[in-house]
Formats: sequence, C-alpha cells, structure tokens
Amino acid sequence: MKYNALILGFAYVFLLTLTSMESVFAFVAPPGHSSSGSLGVSNIKRLSANGDELTPQESGVYQLLKDLSDSELSFRIVVVGNGAILESTNQLGPTFKVGKSPKSGASIVTFASENQSFEFHLMPDQITAAALVEKASPAKEGKTLRLLRFLNSEGGSICSLILADDSDLAQNWYQSMITKYGSKVEF
Repeated sequence: MKYNALILGFAYVFLLTLTSMESVFAFVAPPGHSSSGSLGVSNIKRLSANGDELTPQESGVYQLLKDLSDSELSFRIVVVGNGAILESTNQLGPTFKVGKSPKSGASIVTFASENQSFEFHLMPDQITAAALVEKASPAKEGKTLRLLRFLNSEGGSICSLILADDSDLAQNWYQSMITKYGSKVEF
C-alpha cells in the first residue's frame, strides 16, 4: 500500500511536469482497445499548449510554425486570394496559440502582435506540405530570397513567407531549418 501511494505521487508530479511544458504528447488507444500495453507511433497525438488535440499531420505543421514563431525574425507574408493580394512584414508573435474554429471545429494557429494590431491565422489541416526555397532576388542584385511556401493538398500555395532579415543570424537560422526539415516537407 505504501509503495502504491508513492508511485501514484510520482505519477502525479510527472503529469504536472508534463502539463507545464509548452506541448505534450498524449497516448490514445485506438477505439475498442484498452490504453494498457504498447502503443504504436500512429497512436500518439500531440496536444497544443492549451490542450487542444492535434492530428499527427497537424502536429508536424504546428512544430514548423512554432519554430517560425520562436525565431523572433520578421517575415514578409504574402497571401494571394481570388481578386486580392495581402502583403505584410511582421514578426510571427509574440503570441502563438492553437484554438478551434467555433464555426468548423478545425484547429487554427494564430500568430499575433502584442497589441493584436497584427494577426495571422493558419489552418494546419489545410497545409499538407511546405517548401523552403532560396533564390536570387529579381528586384535586388546580389540579394538572396529565403522563402517558405505552405502548400495545400493540390500543391497550390496557401501563402508564402519571405525571410525579411538578411543578417548572418537570419541566414544561419534558415539553414538550420533546411537541415531540420529539408527543402520540402510533407505533413
């Protein structure tokens, strides 16, 4: 009995530690199975910092977006829609959060400035790939553009983020992203 209480105490402290982390992994048993025994990778679902459950595909997108936010670098965000183009240069943060659309129930990742004068929302379930591309600037001789394109299931562009900073720090960060994710990542 004494050992059971001790084990439960350690388990409680461990769970408190996990929930204080920025994100955690939860083990979810498939329908019709108990949660005991070994679980495969397909049974791991990521929880965002606020506890929203993400699919494995959304988790991959979430991690990449988190890396963008954590960089504290500025990006030229380009979104092309039917009849409109939006371009804005901003840091992706300091606010970075995952929520649920009240209308569709889909996960939504939000980047926002401190005073929320800038907000950028992405739906991770719509992003199936990302491409990291370096190319010569057509406008400025000798300048290299460092882009990140988010793609949908048809291969179409959802949006592009162009690294606005050309410092050595920014260049090294971008190279570390290519090392971590490759030049194209499928989610």
